[in-house]
Amino acid sequence: MGSPRSSASEIEQPDPVVEASGSRRLLAPVPGWVGIVRIASVAAAASEPPASFQCRARWGRLAWYDVRGPRAFVELLWALEELSASLCEVCGAPAVARESWDRSVHTLCPRHAVAIVAAGPHAASVYNSAWQALGDL
Repeated sequence: MGSPRSSASEIEQPDPVVEASGSRRLLAPVPGWVGIVRIASVAAAASEPPASFQCRARWGRLAWYDVRGPRAFVELLWALEELSASLCEVCGAPAVARESWDRSVHTLCPRHAVAIVAAGPHAASVYNSAWQALGDL
């Protein structure tokens, strides 16, 4: 905000967004949130000026960083972050935040909470199966 290019309605003058085409893994950190990140990507491209962002899963919700764009876009990302906290990381179904076997927090539906617990240290296999299912669409 200390930049002479900043105004009350912009966070920072953004670089054009580069949308990941091809692999859905490049677009979202977990398979259940592909739709949320896709909405953010479309909104970034439609913003004037174009917005940009990066994201990752953190504490059972999407975390946005390196965000550049108009205030309305940033507010949309905040709303999408809140939405991610109520959708399963694996399948996108309604979910709640749960502590996993390794004491990390994940937002999981009942079905995938059981699958993650059963998989234990091999929980990545549950996510890999979901990525594979997305690839079959």
